[in-house]
Amino acid sequence: MKKIKLLLAFALTGLVSLVQAITLPGPVVSADWLSNNLSDVQIIEVRTDLASYLRNPEFDTDKKTGKKFLVEVGGHIANSTLLDFKKVRVERLVDGKKIKFLIPEKADFEKLVQSLGVNSDKPIVLVPIGQDMSDIDEALRTYWSFKVYGGDQVAVLDGSVRGVNM
Repeated sequence: MKKIKLLLAFALTGLVSLVQAITLPGPVVSADWLSNNLSDVQIIEVRTDLASYLRNPEFDTDKKTGKKFLVEVGGHIANSTLLDFKKVRVERLVDGKKIKFLIPEKADFEKLVQSLGVNSDKPIVLVPIGQDMSDIDEALRTYWSFKVYGGDQVAVLDGSVRGVNM
């Protein structure tokens, strides 16, 4: 009976290893890579415009060329989680002076990540909205916050949410 339990324990350990087998290709992932691995990663969309996560994108048409172009970003990747970037930077007292835009203390950052339901068993891909450079900065700042506190399996989507097949 002990041998059966031991074999079962080894088999279950092997299954758990298979579940966690996906490895990020690097600190930056392409839209194609993400589209092909959506179910194997946790997607966190980093935004300050929280309303954009739920609204539909708006398009207009160029009268000369007839081509559609994006006017207002909206929508999100299925099964993604929304992170309010304003919570990734804080104001603290340092030597009696108020300093803005600092990284949260470790316990506060961990609490924020836990509130999102992030699972440490799956890699994380941070996705910027990509309207302008500051959106990319938000995702990169969040990336470094994870790295400072020991997150190894974290990457940023190259580009933005617009490049992913939702």
